[in-house]
Amino acid sequence: MKSYIFNYNSDPKLPPWREENTYINNYVRIDCMNSFNLYYIDIVPDICMPVIEINKKIILMLISTTNSAHSISEIIDFVNYYRKETNYNSLVGISEFIVSRLPFLFELIKLFIPENNIIILNVSNIYKFDTIITYRNIHFNYLKNWKEIPFVKENNIIYFNNLDNVRNNFESDPSFLFEKIEQIYNEHKYKYSLYDNIMLIKTGVDKYVFSRDRCMEVLEDNIKEILDSKNIKIFSVNDFKDIYEYICVIYHAKNIITSYGGAACTNRFFCNPNANVILIGNLHYKHEYEYENQNQMYWHLRHSHIFVSKKQKVLLDFENKIDINNLNKILNLLEPPNPFAATSSLTNISVQNKPPPRMPIRKHIMRHPSKIANVIGLVNLPALNMSVGRSSINWRRKKMINMM
Repeated sequence: MKSYIFNYNSDPKLPPWREENTYINNYVRIDCMNSFNLYYIDIVPDICMPVIEINKKIILMLISTTNSAHSISEIIDFVNYYRKETNYNSLVGISEFIVSRLPFLFELIKLFIPENNIIILNVSNIYKFDTIITYRNIHFNYLKNWKEIPFVKENNIIYFNNLDNVRNNFESDPSFLFEKIEQIYNEHKYKYSLYDNIMLIKTGVDKYVFSRDRCMEVLEDNIKEILDSKNIKIFSVNDFKDIYEYICVIYHAKNIITSYGGAACTNRFFCNPNANVILIGNLHYKHEYEYENQNQMYWHLRHSHIFVSKKQKVLLDFENKIDINNLNKILNLLEPPNPFAATSSLTNISVQNKPPPRMPIRKHIMRHPSKIANVIGLVNLPALNMSVGRSSINWRRKKMINMM
């Protein structure tokens, strides 16, 4: 059977992104090689396998990889297509490898595509449909205006101090996702313990992690103890019960610490628009964020690793391990509310299993301040430094560099 051709880099010699094709009375088979999903479509099956005939039209959700950094972009693009072309009515075929290897993203898919419209394609079967529709998703949802985003570089740290317009400049519009995230947060936040400062780095602890050879090292016990003493919460993706808890934790955070690569490319869509993001550019990824820097400085970072937040700071050439010697590099970049400040007015309370109050949001915040801590999903947080206020003043004095 003929293998479906993906165009990972928008190569003009290959079939273009957003190309749509129709196949009548064809067969479909799926497979997976390492992290690459394979789809075969033809008028005649080439393998002696059980054939399941479904006399209906189906749209194949052609997710090319089990790498969440790219699959989240392809999902966003597909949902935009599905909403526009079908009004949520058509059947959608999804590879079983998406379900098994990207369970949270499969939960995300079901927020936008009715579950009774989804057919899971199993690797042990061949499927025949009356009509098969294919749509070639954008492989990576990049920022269209990435060249216009100003930044300041000082002491090997890149500061993006105004990202207010980022949300409206993706190649494939994620606004439907932003609306759903905010809705879920408002409806479900009282079910979970939430934290003002979170850290999500890519480590080998996560069983779904991609490219383990580029992970940061797992935190040692002494670092965990320091973080705990500073009210910094450590998370792994494994800790989240479902997509609802994940969304609530990420969206609630005022400070998010994450690391380069898949952790950042996935989490960048889920943060609060007023958040402060600290991105650890660990040395394993140096060849990516410095690629072609002579011509387009840090284009890979600005093209693909910008969060939909208010501010973002990027620690370049950071060691692949967080230890006692580099911990403060991270903590110095946190912004208020400061988890180390001795403010007696802040009370540690649990928001777990409490119904939403009827009072206005502003009054609720004053009466029930959230517990200040830091979440480390795939990342770790060290100790905080009190120099944040001064540095923010100094930023205004820096000459903005608009890299083209």
